[in-house]
Amino acid sequence: MKGYFNDFRDAIGYRESSNKYDTVNSYNYVGRFQFGRERLWDLGISLNGWKPSGWKWNTRVKVTTEKFLADHKLQDTLFSLHVDMLMDIIKRRYANYLNRKIGGIMITESGLVAGMHLKGEGGVKRFLESGKSNVDGYGTEITEYIEKFGSYRLRYASEEEIKEQTKWIADLEIKPLDVVV
Repeated sequence: MKGYFNDFRDAIGYRESSNKYDTVNSYNYVGRFQFGRERLWDLGISLNGWKPSGWKWNTRVKVTTEKFLADHKLQDTLFSLHVDMLMDIIKRRYANYLNRKIGGIMITESGLVAGMHLKGEGGVKRFLESGKSNVDGYGTEITEYIEKFGSYRLRYASEEEIKEQTKWIADLEIKPLDVVV
């Protein structure tokens, strides 16, 4: 095992943008994790009012690029939601590929999440069915992501992550209930 969710998040962030939240690439993918407007739409965000063609209503939260780039918490929260959604897809559609070697690469849940982050579900499906890599617009191979980001534990947090994610509980003023018998 290479690490836990936070380690995975930081490794993906570093590969995508050197962990810089204010990055915009030449394809207009934005932020630390280089989300496209279509994926942000799936995650509930309408970047600069964008919506898919034919969509009559904008039912998403409208965020400007500038605001998105400046909001680190939003980016990290969306990445967590993104990973959860991808893990659900993997569980429902690709679980039978896990812990097998394809194209010489051990298939793990975190590797497939990373592959889907790079190329979407279609790119991962093409690789799993053919054993042949495919590339993104910059020539990055999906197999690089599946292999490099494989073997992280995404579903169970380390003690530090549990403390970080639950520290708000300590701030609650919880009083014992009076029990009347």
